[in-house]
Amino acid sequence: MKAYRTSLALGIAACCIAMPVVASADSGAASAPSGRASGQTDTATYRAKGVTSQALKAGTTHNWGAKRGWWILNLNGLPVTAGQAVTVSATEIDGAGNEFIGGAPTYCQNVAVTQNRVSARCLFDWGTPIQVRLHYVY
Repeated sequence: MKAYRTSLALGIAACCIAMPVVASADSGAASAPSGRASGQTDTATYRAKGVTSQALKAGTTHNWGAKRGWWILNLNGLPVTAGQAVTVSATEIDGAGNEFIGGAPTYCQNVAVTQNRVSARCLFDWGTPIQVRLHYVY
């Protein structure tokens, strides 16, 4: 069982470690190298919060508002360096800001890390825009 967990962890790490992303400032559906539309792009800046008992020592979260379809989400101002391993996960949030597992497939497929910036290609697969939050662990 231990060997299985180790290989599973390595597989997860291989999927989640920073991968190059072709980002475009254009919000149109430009074609990505895979031939699939790259989707839209949004950018925000991280603002460090005061340390509380709930604060992560090596991560943060960011609410990206209502999103639908493919997005490249760029979070600037993070304390990261190019090539550093960063994991990003996505979740839906309700109107009160509570996370929940809904019917919409919601995930991040690619992550690229540059100096003080994390870019993630994410899918929010629902018929209408949904409120989303990303978790960044570095």
